Amino acid sequence: MIRRIEFTSRNKTIFMGASILGVVLIILGLIVDHNQPGRFWANFLLSGFYFTAFSVLAVAFMAIQYLASGAWSSGIKRIFEAMGMYIPVGIGVIVVIFLATFIGENNGMHAIYEWTHADVVKNDVVLQGKSGYLNMPFWLIRGVFFLAIWALAGRAYRKYSLNEDEVGGMLNYNKSFRLSAFFLPFFGFTFCVASWDWLMSIQPHWYSTIFGVNVFASSLVGCMTLTNLIIIILKKNGKMEWVNENHMHDVSKFMFGFSIFWCYTWVSQYLLIWYANLPEETPYYLMRMHGGWKSLFFINLSLNFFAPFLLFMMRDAKRNLNWVLFVCIVLLLAKYIDWYMIIMPMTAGKDSGFGFYEIGFWLFFAGIFAYIVGASLAKANLLPKNHPYLVESLHHDI
Repeated sequence: MIRRIEFTSRNKTIFMGASILGVVLIILGLIVDHNQPGRFWANFLLSGFYFTAFSVLAVAFMAIQYLASGAWSSGIKRIFEAMGMYIPVGIGVIVVIFLATFIGENNGMHAIYEWTHADVVKNDVVLQGKSGYLNMPFWLIRGVFFLAIWALAGRAYRKYSLNEDEVGGMLNYNKSFRLSAFFLPFFGFTFCVASWDWLMSIQPHWYSTIFGVNVFASSLVGCMTLTNLIIIILKKNGKMEWVNENHMHDVSKFMFGFSIFWCYTWVSQYLLIWYANLPEETPYYLMRMHGGWKSLFFINLSLNFFAPFLLFMMRDAKRNLNWVLFVCIVLLLAKYIDWYMIIMPMTAGKDSGFGFYEIGFWLFFAGIFAYIVGASLAKANLLPKNHPYLVESLHHDI
């Protein structure tokens, strides 16, 4: 049975319109805040990373499901495949940031990473010691390589899945299984390194051994949140009728469980640094717990932990479509604020703020993300055919 969505002209207009509106707001930001290049490029990185991270985790989650023989998720795997198609945009993000660096001292990487300034490194023994790793060519090579492999893996899963629709059998499923065995260890290491490169090196004197795990937890929560949001949108439009409250419950459990895990890693990092009280580590939190950042510091903890803990603990809350929609909106905002608090204090000045840049860049990338995912969903049957665990997924009951 053919079950497809139509990617209509209206859909395309809405998504392209969102990106165009984002560009207009960014231009307004350049007019109003033209003397804040750090904030411009920090927002470019923030919104670019926001959707790229969720897309990468969609591919990683597929790999986990293949290795774990996760039957329940086979009925919604087309959503993960479609999200994975966005990853090449991430390559464009880091290439643009790199190339813009050559425009001047206040652009691109220069506006975000202090270790790209030769005069700063010259007078800093710590940065001199890290220069073999923290240098612009190596940063770009690592980023492009990681994103390219992640994108190729996503396209391979998509290819095998579509081939499975056509020919059946176990050949393509086994290819996906073997790919997962190689991809997951590679992903686990490279995603941590990427989080160090793109986020932690913004404050290069500071480091945390749990930072990559914390960013991973945030990314998985965001990936599951977007998955639930797409399911809800499709179901409200009469699609994916085979996805029931049990599937939504399982996706919601990942949202809830990894929100708690995020809090565990966040609090662990904070308490260890607070207890050790070392001069290399404490400035990270001192900056974020004072001045204009103080209120956002506690809002971040509240939205990312207390909100899902209170709103999503009960079983019925994970199965109510409208309630899940509300929690999805809360958590997508929470993930934005989480990474906002990582990126902005060192790049945007002494005070926090939401304006044309923040809204504009988010809309720009959100429009591109929605367009790519919508177009990808429309190109294939929403219900994968011939998957060995499909029948079990269609009768999923917990």
